[in-house]
Amino acid sequence: GGRDEDNPLYVIAPKPVTLIVYTRTGKGRKVVHNSTITFATNEKFERFVATRDIWHMKRTEGRADERLSAITSLAGAVSASQQDGTFLLLDNPADELREDVSVLKGGEKNRATGLEQQTTKALASDHTLQHKHGKLSLVNGGESVEFKVAGISDIAFEVDGLVRNSKELLLNSVKWTPKDEDVRQLCDTAVRLCRVLKNPSDYETVPESALAELDGLTDVVPVLSGFSFAPSVKLVAKSKNVTCAHTDGNGYAADQ
Repeated sequence: GGRDEDNPLYVIAPKPVTLIVYTRTGKGRKVVHNSTITFATNEKFERFVATRDIWHMKRTEGRADERLSAITSLAGAVSASQQDGTFLLLDNPADELREDVSVLKGGEKNRATGLEQQTTKALASDHTLQHKHGKLSLVNGGESVEFKVAGISDIAFEVDGLVRNSKELLLNSVKWTPKDEDVRQLCDTAVRLCRVLKNPSDYETVPESALAELDGLTDVVPVLSGFSFAPSVKLVAKSKNVTCAHTDGNGYAADQ
């Protein structure tokens, strides 16, 4: 914000900024859509780009558009949007979501993706969760962790991401459009994880160092992350004490 010239002690609040952004969808990402997004502050813009990318693109004749730079600030977005022959491209989170689920002896394997790492990192800095659970930190840098029964090579189960405080372990499961069944599967995984916390010597992790990061934890808090929640799914989640986290227009955040 700036200051009033007649009264330098009076701070003028910044005005909301509306940006036109483009997204590409469909086969080969050849279908282009444009939409507007309004940001009240640079802080809200930074929260928004913490879990997705906005690129400054240059239109080129007869060949693919050229990527100029990543947009990391609201001022940078405004400046880029005013340049002729260029536009802002918002990466579609759905294009990053790749789930490769296969049935193994002892459980399912859900391969973590860049999206799952992004949402896990967002949970660690989420104000609502910090207010409820205190200071939070990432386990294994926010990347997925595989669990095995000690001495057995098969994967027992895998988690998308883990966040911890001094006593609790937040279990993050990511789905594009969560369903009732995803809530139940998350709860089942939370029960498995509780067994690991109670008897860590009976288990091994990949990477190996992740198991030591769980030392001293006693409780598991299930969190279901997604981009489109049906009201009925939220009700099921609430009945099972599952926290829902999703995009809120300004970034990625947990429900109050």
